[in-house]
Amino acid sequence: MKAHAQRHGTTERGWLPAVHSLYGDILLSTGGRVGAAALTFAKTVLLVRLLHPAVYGGVAVLLSWGYIASALGELGCGAAFLVLESGAQREQQHARFWSFLRGRVVVSLVLGCAWFAATMVGLMPRSGVGGVALLFGLGQNICHAPEFLFQTKRRFGSYSRFLIAVALLQLLWTAGALGLYQRWQLSQQSLWVLLALAPWFAALVTLVPLAFLDRSLLHPQPSADWAYLKRMIAFGKWVALGGLLMYVYQRWAVIALARGGSAEAAGAYDVAVTCAQVVNLVTLSAVSALSPRFASSHDPTVVRRGLLRLFTRGGPVVVGVLAVYYLVRGPVISMVFGPSYNASTVALDALMPSFLLTLLTEPMVAYTTFGLKAPHVVFWAALFRTAALMLGAGAAVQYHGVAGLAILQSALRIGEHLFITFFALSGRRSS
Repeated sequence: MKAHAQRHGTTERGWLPAVHSLYGDILLSTGGRVGAAALTFAKTVLLVRLLHPAVYGGVAVLLSWGYIASALGELGCGAAFLVLESGAQREQQHARFWSFLRGRVVVSLVLGCAWFAATMVGLMPRSGVGGVALLFGLGQNICHAPEFLFQTKRRFGSYSRFLIAVALLQLLWTAGALGLYQRWQLSQQSLWVLLALAPWFAALVTLVPLAFLDRSLLHPQPSADWAYLKRMIAFGKWVALGGLLMYVYQRWAVIALARGGSAEAAGAYDVAVTCAQVVNLVTLSAVSALSPRFASSHDPTVVRRGLLRLFTRGGPVVVGVLAVYYLVRGPVISMVFGPSYNASTVALDALMPSFLLTLLTEPMVAYTTFGLKAPHVVFWAALFRTAALMLGAGAAVQYHGVAGLAILQSALRIGEHLFITFFALSGRRSS
């Protein structure tokens, strides 16, 4: 048993390979995510402060559809790349990354052309919202592609710096777009287009130097690239569907409120969601470091023991953070976003417990996906959660207002994660 554990980089007392290295990776990943989130948060504050609440509500809806479009075009290939290449040689990881990136570019072109053709023949409305949202979403996929290579190689210093660079570039572009919007008094639709180009600007700045350093990006191998794309989709289809459902679930309340004719309420709810997502920083940082390890782990008993320890020891931390939040959230929201967004606390009070729970349960979701190789379980749980929200959102708002909608969203998220946690602690790894 000891020899088996040593071969796979685990020990009787440890729960994953190279524990000290793991903690270092988590710290590096946390630093990058904290920096990137701070810059993204600053971008949101900039938009909120410089735009009328109704105009910001329109931007919030646009970005909501944009993140859904991003999930649609992602096809689960990022997660598949992690699974397929985490145990490969560095040279193969690098070569396969360029194939992965070329695949993303091709998918983006196909989806863009399909949207254009559909609008030309009248199958899609020509309002501009859908096309601009697709532009933003596909740009997000392109500009974030290198982070999967850094994760796979476990180069979390580079991963951290890359996250910060992308967030900074998007912040700078957004600030410039707002300046042009106010100086030239552009239309709201023109502002949407400018904001949608932010991830493409970040992709241009970060990827062009990489392409010049390695010209293989410019020399595609269509047959091999197509075969690899099909291989990634074969695994990633469940992750893709789950990711799509995640974004629909996160953003549906904003979309539903806007459809009900209240752009300002949609903007206030979006601010609440933005604030609640801040608590995911540590979680997502840990998951970034854990995912490639889960993908290559061969001892589920040791992994589960560590996950259970994380759950039991992290509980008091979650309770403490929740208590501090309820003491300070009112003044902080008013100071950062302005009095116009005090209504955000109504939704945020209900959403915060579910977001804090992910500090404990998101690693369970990652282990189910990468360790147990059961992304279909995550998908079905997400499908039930999302369908319940979409079907119940109208009634929740009608009878209980924004608070009822937020309570419904929070309860469904908690139920989903408790189910996946139970599966992670009792399930068997697929072959």
